Amino acid sequence: MEVTVRFFTVLRELTGYKEIKVELEEKASLQELLSKLSARFGEKFTEYVFDEKGNVKSHLQLLIMA
Repeated sequence: MEVTVRFFTVLRELTGYKEIKVELEEKASLQELLSKLSARFGEKFTEYVFDEKGNVKSHLQLLIMA
């Protein structure tokens, strides 16, 4: 399935994109999406999104639309 990811504020600056399309497996989790984005956008993105244990940082706000 294809999903649209919109970036705001710091994440827009880190990625250089306002919006991208990402191909995921059917029934993929949010964790899988964020891991795929982390692989694509590198260390700064990863450090901003994940804590040292690999959990999504609590300050992030994510909007999921179906």
